Amino acid sequence: MLAGLPSDSPTLEIVRSDADNTVGWIANVYVQVRTGRMTRAALKELESTARLIRARTPGKVGAFAVLEEGAEVLSNDVRAEQKQVVGDLLADPRSYACAYIAGSGTKATLLRSITRLVTPTSPRVHNARSLEEGAAWLAGALGTHTAAEIVRIVEEVRAAAKKSVRCSRG
Repeated sequence: MLAGLPSDSPTLEIVRSDADNTVGWIANVYVQVRTGRMTRAALKELESTARLIRARTPGKVGAFAVLEEGAEVLSNDVRAEQKQVVGDLLADPRSYACAYIAGSGTKATLLRSITRLVTPTSPRVHNARSLEEGAAWLAGALGTHTAAEIVRIVEEVRAAAKKSVRCSRG
């Protein structure tokens, strides 16, 4: 059970956690936190996980991606493949996606620009200016969690990601 959620809520499951990417899910919310690089192999694994979660979940499914300040800019080949994967996943009308780029520097601004290039224009896709704004959008789209609950879910996955980064650096 996640702190702040009702006691009968499902448990947050961390399905992938390494120095670059951490993925967790609870009910119909899938969260990816990228702290480093994205490889084609990692992208394939994330796609497979997203498809499995969507297959197991009736109704709407929401993905919330967070790119932390240390996240690397995607290579051209990974960016092209990611654009295809995101488009394929969003072909299911039950799917919603929100991306939030943490930070305020030049690199964060560049990542925001790239994110807009790789995500299709759709009313089911949102590029958030803050975690709270993105959580409010996703809560409204899904209708199954409050914005505060989604913030807590995302923060829990971010905490797991920070722990993975610390552990990988010794």
